[in-house]
Amino acid sequence: MTKLSNITECITNELNTFEERLNKCLHAEKYLLKDMIDYCFAKKGKRIRPILTFLVANMFGKPSESTFRAAMVLEFIHTASLIHDDVLDESGMRRGRQSINNIWGNNNAILFGDYLYGKCMEFIKTEKDFSLMPIYARIGVSLPKGELLQKNLTEQGSTTEKNYFEVIYNKTASLLEAACETGFLTANEKDTDNNNLKNFDMLNQIKEMGKNLGLAFQIKDDMLDFYLENASEKSIGNDIREKKITLPMIYFLQNTNEQHKNDVLNFINSDEKRDEGILHLIKCVRESNSLKQSQRQVEFFSGKACDIIRRCPDNVYKDALLSLAGFLINRGI
Repeated sequence: MTKLSNITECITNELNTFEERLNKCLHAEKYLLKDMIDYCFAKKGKRIRPILTFLVANMFGKPSESTFRAAMVLEFIHTASLIHDDVLDESGMRRGRQSINNIWGNNNAILFGDYLYGKCMEFIKTEKDFSLMPIYARIGVSLPKGELLQKNLTEQGSTTEKNYFEVIYNKTASLLEAACETGFLTANEKDTDNNNLKNFDMLNQIKEMGKNLGLAFQIKDDMLDFYLENASEKSIGNDIREKKITLPMIYFLQNTNEQHKNDVLNFINSDEKRDEGILHLIKCVRESNSLKQSQRQVEFFSGKACDIIRRCPDNVYKDALLSLAGFLINRGI
């Protein structure tokens, strides 16, 4: 399988500059805050959001200073939201390591997340930066809305695809949508005599591409929760422990009798779940057709994104986006 580093080779300079600027804006802190920053950013993750921003900006022109600042804002919003989510979910692990809240406590974790949100405001410097504020505001609404909706639907025992897709749009896809949107809007055009790159229809297409990639990305991520082979990337059964009903579980519950469905929902909503019970439920889901059904949805949304990418200008960045879509739907399994 193609490595992510191979896919992003065409934007190596942009990603290196991004990392340098991210580290520079945080390195001056002291004491507890410095310790939390060093720990939080020591493992940088896949950087899917800045990757999308830079690929889109290059595909339609050239990244500007506003492109880099937008990528920083979205990455900080994303990181802060994960920290707050871990507090809400009482998660002890994040990316195979202890979570911030598990080491420094919930109060410090919440304040650290707030600090990262506040740092975003430091990147708003020019008129172009200010013009992106409605996008950041939209994300600021979507992320907590998705978390609240997910908790509400879990309490109600909702097992509909429609509700699930609404949750993952708000919690994940909205950020990838914004990453593509800001990359498009902040790109410096290569040829001013060319088509208007800020064309409204093209902008909507680029947003739709990011949204569909985000939906595919999150469904795949939720599938990884059912694979022992990926325990190092994501703790197996973690979503069940945190009372989350994801797409594989929805399909599983749709194909069982009412009594069994209620028993499973009661187990998921229980505060006292034994590992053997979680592993048994995972085994039942894996032996059903639920993961294959979920994979079909991953391929459906990825396919919609790829259809849009194929209509974009021919260049290495377009090729990289198509490869990225393939990477997202095939990773881990």
